[in-house]
Amino acid sequence: MSDAERTIEVWSDTRSTRRCSGPACDAKLTWYTVVKSGKAMCFTGDPVARSSRHQDGRLVLALPFDENHWASCPDAAGFKRRHTR
Repeated sequence: MSDAERTIEVWSDTRSTRRCSGPACDAKLTWYTVVKSGKAMCFTGDPVARSSRHQDGRLVLALPFDENHWASCPDAAGFKRRHTR
């Protein structure tokens, strides 16, 4: 699979929408929970997805990885988590 075809699986029933709070952005975001990690990931706009059923019956969406919002947000660096020890 080429980089242009990479997808990430998310749970369809975790969808929520907001706007980016970056001062130079304000894009419409769609948030989902990633199947493998359980972490939230945001996508710009309403990404087009392929769907399938998980073994437990929940609907899973395969979204284009390159449509994650951090790939295009002009304020992405300002949102990076700082790890303190």
